[in-house]
Amino acid sequence: MRLRLLAALAALAAAPVSAQSLDAALAARVHALYAQRDASALRTACASAAGDNALLCRYRLYPLTQDASLLRNAPAPSSAAGHALAAGLLGYEAARAPMTRMIALGRRIQRSLDAARRLDPSEPLLLLVDGQGLVFRPAVVGGDKRAALRLFRQLRQRPGPASSAAEADVWTWFTLYRMNGADAEPMRQRLRAASLPPLFRAFVDQPPGG
Repeated sequence: MRLRLLAALAALAAAPVSAQSLDAALAARVHALYAQRDASALRTACASAAGDNALLCRYRLYPLTQDASLLRNAPAPSSAAGHALAAGLLGYEAARAPMTRMIALGRRIQRSLDAARRLDPSEPLLLLVDGQGLVFRPAVVGGDKRAALRLFRQLRQRPGPASSAAEADVWTWFTLYRMNGADAEPMRQRLRAASLPPLFRAFVDQPPGG
Protein backbone atom coordinates (compact mmCIF):
# COMPACT_ATOMS: atom_id res chain seq x y z
CA MET A 1 0.00 0.00 0.00
CA ARG A 2 2.78 2.42 0.96
CA LEU A 3 4.63 1.73 -2.30
CA ARG A 4 1.46 2.35 -4.34
CA LEU A 5 0.91 5.66 -2.51
CA LEU A 6 4.50 6.76 -3.16
CA ALA A 7 4.17 5.82 -6.83
CA ALA A 8 0.96 7.83 -7.12
CA LEU A 9 2.55 10.86 -5.46
CA ALA A 10 5.57 10.61 -7.76
CA ALA A 11 3.32 10.49 -10.83
CA LEU A 12 1.41 13.54 -9.59
CA ALA A 13 4.64 15.44 -9.02
CA ALA A 14 5.85 14.61 -12.53
CA ALA A 15 2.64 15.75 -14.23
CA PRO A 16 2.44 19.25 -15.77
CA VAL A 17 1.18 21.71 -13.18
CA SER A 18 -0.53 25.01 -13.91
CA ALA A 19 -1.48 27.26 -11.04
CA GLN A 20 -5.22 27.77 -11.07
CA SER A 21 -4.93 31.53 -10.93
CA LEU A 22 -7.75 32.42 -13.32
CA ASP A 23 -11.12 33.03 -11.70
CA ALA A 24 -13.43 30.81 -13.78
CA ALA A 25 -16.52 32.99 -13.29
CA LEU A 26 -14.63 36.15 -14.22
CA ALA A 27 -13.01 34.42 -17.20
CA ALA A 28 -16.40 33.37 -18.54
CA ARG A 29 -17.80 36.88 -18.00
CA VAL A 30 -14.81 38.46 -19.72
CA HIS A 31 -15.16 36.16 -22.71
CA ALA A 32 -18.91 36.82 -23.02
CA LEU A 33 -18.46 40.62 -22.92
CA TYR A 34 -15.55 40.44 -25.37
CA ALA A 35 -17.66 38.41 -27.80
CA GLN A 36 -20.44 41.00 -27.44
CA ARG A 37 -17.92 43.82 -28.12
CA ASP A 38 -18.98 45.55 -24.90
CA ALA A 39 -15.74 47.28 -23.91
CA SER A 40 -17.39 49.49 -21.29
CA ALA A 41 -18.94 46.58 -19.40
CA LEU A 42 -15.71 44.64 -19.76
CA ARG A 43 -13.71 47.45 -18.14
CA THR A 44 -16.20 47.50 -15.27
CA ALA A 45 -16.03 43.72 -14.80
CA CYS A 46 -12.23 43.91 -14.75
CA ALA A 47 -11.91 46.88 -12.40
CA SER A 48 -10.48 44.85 -9.51
CA ALA A 49 -8.78 42.08 -11.50
CA ALA A 50 -5.20 41.28 -10.56
CA GLY A 51 -2.47 38.89 -11.65
CA ASP A 52 -3.40 36.51 -14.43
CA ASN A 53 -7.01 37.72 -14.31
CA ALA A 54 -5.74 41.20 -15.18
CA LEU A 55 -3.70 39.75 -18.04
CA LEU A 56 -6.86 38.11 -19.38
CA CYS A 57 -8.72 41.41 -19.14
CA ARG A 58 -5.97 43.26 -21.00
CA TYR A 59 -5.80 40.56 -23.68
CA ARG A 60 -9.54 40.83 -24.35
CA LEU A 61 -9.83 44.60 -23.97
CA TYR A 62 -7.04 45.60 -26.31
CA PRO A 63 -8.67 44.41 -29.58
CA LEU A 64 -11.85 46.28 -28.63
CA THR A 65 -10.16 49.55 -27.64
CA GLN A 66 -6.68 49.67 -29.22
CA ASP A 67 -5.65 51.28 -25.93
CA ALA A 68 -1.85 51.04 -25.94
CA SER A 69 -1.69 51.56 -22.17
CA LEU A 70 -3.03 48.01 -21.81
CA LEU A 71 0.25 46.73 -23.24
CA ARG A 72 2.42 48.49 -20.66
CA ASN A 73 3.33 47.44 -17.11
CA ALA A 74 1.42 44.15 -17.28
CA PRO A 75 1.50 41.98 -14.14
CA ALA A 76 3.83 38.98 -14.03
CA PRO A 77 2.18 35.70 -15.09
CA SER A 78 1.85 32.85 -12.59
CA SER A 79 0.33 29.99 -14.61
CA ALA A 80 0.26 28.47 -18.08
CA ALA A 81 -2.72 30.67 -18.89
CA GLY A 82 -0.88 33.73 -17.62
CA HIS A 83 2.23 33.05 -19.69
CA ALA A 84 0.07 32.46 -22.78
CA LEU A 85 -1.74 35.75 -22.19
CA ALA A 86 1.58 37.54 -21.72
CA ALA A 87 2.62 36.17 -25.11
CA GLY A 88 -0.63 37.42 -26.60
CA LEU A 89 -0.08 40.93 -25.26
CA LEU A 90 3.45 40.90 -26.64
CA GLY A 91 1.98 39.85 -29.97
CA TYR A 92 -0.29 42.90 -29.94
CA GLU A 93 2.73 45.03 -29.16
CA ALA A 94 4.74 43.46 -31.99
CA ALA A 95 1.94 44.19 -34.45
CA ARG A 96 2.30 47.93 -33.81
CA ALA A 97 6.07 48.03 -33.22
CA PRO A 98 8.73 49.24 -35.67
CA MET A 99 10.76 46.58 -37.45
CA THR A 100 13.74 47.30 -35.21
CA ARG A 101 11.84 45.91 -32.19
CA MET A 102 10.05 42.99 -33.80
CA ILE A 103 12.87 40.44 -33.47
CA ALA A 104 13.32 41.14 -29.75
CA LEU A 105 9.57 40.98 -29.18
CA GLY A 106 9.38 37.74 -31.13
CA ARG A 107 11.94 36.18 -28.81
CA ARG A 108 10.02 37.32 -25.75
CA ILE A 109 6.81 35.89 -27.20
CA GLN A 110 8.50 32.54 -27.76
CA ARG A 111 9.88 32.48 -24.22
CA SER A 112 6.41 33.13 -22.81
CA LEU A 113 4.88 30.39 -24.96
CA ASP A 114 7.61 27.97 -23.91
CA ALA A 115 6.96 28.79 -20.25
CA ALA A 116 3.25 28.08 -20.74
CA ARG A 117 3.99 24.76 -22.46
CA ARG A 118 6.23 23.63 -19.63
CA LEU A 119 3.41 24.23 -17.15
CA ASP A 120 0.49 22.86 -19.18
CA PRO A 121 0.73 22.15 -22.93
CA SER A 122 -3.05 21.65 -23.10
CA GLU A 123 -3.98 25.03 -21.55
CA PRO A 124 -6.81 26.41 -23.76
CA LEU A 125 -5.44 29.96 -23.85
CA LEU A 126 -2.06 28.60 -24.93
CA LEU A 127 -3.75 26.73 -27.80
CA LEU A 128 -5.53 29.95 -28.80
CA VAL A 129 -2.58 32.35 -28.60
CA ASP A 130 -0.08 29.92 -30.11
CA GLY A 131 -2.48 29.13 -32.95
CA GLN A 132 -3.08 32.81 -33.68
CA GLY A 133 0.66 33.41 -33.95
CA LEU A 134 1.12 30.44 -36.27
CA VAL A 135 -1.61 31.77 -38.56
CA PHE A 136 -0.29 35.31 -38.85
CA ARG A 137 3.47 34.69 -38.95
CA PRO A 138 5.04 34.05 -42.37
CA ALA A 139 6.43 30.53 -42.83
CA VAL A 140 10.00 31.88 -42.95
CA VAL A 141 9.71 32.99 -39.30
CA GLY A 142 7.88 29.94 -37.99
CA GLY A 143 4.34 30.36 -39.26
CA ASP A 144 2.52 27.06 -39.80
CA LYS A 145 -1.17 27.14 -40.67
CA ARG A 146 -1.58 23.36 -40.53
CA ALA A 147 -0.19 23.34 -37.01
CA ALA A 148 -2.57 26.20 -36.15
CA LEU A 149 -5.51 24.13 -37.39
CA ARG A 150 -4.54 21.29 -35.07
CA LEU A 151 -4.38 23.68 -32.11
CA PHE A 152 -7.76 25.30 -32.84
CA ARG A 153 -9.40 21.89 -33.27
CA GLN A 154 -7.90 20.82 -29.96
CA LEU A 155 -9.17 24.04 -28.39
CA ARG A 156 -12.70 23.26 -29.55
CA GLN A 157 -12.68 20.04 -27.55
CA ARG A 158 -11.84 21.85 -24.29
CA PRO A 159 -12.17 25.63 -24.59
CA GLY A 160 -12.38 26.27 -20.84
CA PRO A 161 -14.18 29.27 -19.32
CA ALA A 162 -11.92 31.87 -20.98
CA SER A 163 -12.73 30.79 -24.54
CA SER A 164 -15.53 28.94 -26.36
CA ALA A 165 -16.23 26.43 -29.09
CA ALA A 166 -17.49 29.34 -31.21
CA GLU A 167 -14.15 31.13 -30.90
CA ALA A 168 -12.31 27.94 -31.85
CA ASP A 169 -14.61 27.48 -34.87
CA VAL A 170 -14.06 31.04 -36.06
CA TRP A 171 -10.28 30.66 -35.87
CA THR A 172 -10.45 27.27 -37.57
CA TRP A 173 -12.41 28.87 -40.40
CA PHE A 174 -10.00 31.81 -40.63
CA THR A 175 -7.04 29.47 -40.91
CA LEU A 176 -8.72 27.53 -43.72
CA TYR A 177 -9.55 30.87 -45.36
CA ARG A 178 -5.90 31.96 -45.19
CA MET A 179 -4.90 28.59 -46.68
CA ASN A 180 -7.43 28.99 -49.52
CA GLY A 181 -8.83 25.65 -48.38
CA ALA A 182 -11.81 24.11 -50.17
CA ASP A 183 -13.57 23.73 -46.80
CA ALA A 184 -13.34 27.43 -45.98
CA GLU A 185 -16.41 28.74 -47.79
CA PRO A 186 -18.80 25.94 -46.69
CA MET A 187 -17.64 26.48 -43.11
CA ARG A 188 -18.12 30.23 -43.47
CA GLN A 189 -21.72 29.67 -44.57
CA ARG A 190 -22.35 27.37 -41.60
CA LEU A 191 -20.94 29.99 -39.23
CA ARG A 192 -23.04 32.72 -40.81
CA ALA A 193 -26.14 30.58 -40.28
CA ALA A 194 -25.24 30.05 -36.62
CA SER A 195 -26.08 32.41 -33.76
CA LEU A 196 -22.60 33.86 -33.38
CA PRO A 197 -21.94 36.73 -30.96
CA PRO A 198 -21.38 40.10 -32.71
CA LEU A 199 -17.56 40.06 -32.57
CA PHE A 200 -17.26 36.63 -34.13
CA ARG A 201 -19.92 37.38 -36.76
CA ALA A 202 -18.05 40.53 -37.79
CA PHE A 203 -14.80 38.55 -37.94
CA VAL A 204 -16.38 36.03 -40.32
CA ASP A 205 -17.99 38.74 -42.45
CA GLN A 206 -14.87 40.94 -42.63
CA PRO A 207 -11.75 38.94 -41.72
CA PRO A 208 -8.42 40.70 -41.16
CA GLY A 209 -6.74 41.27 -44.47
CA GLY A 210 -9.88 40.28 -46.32
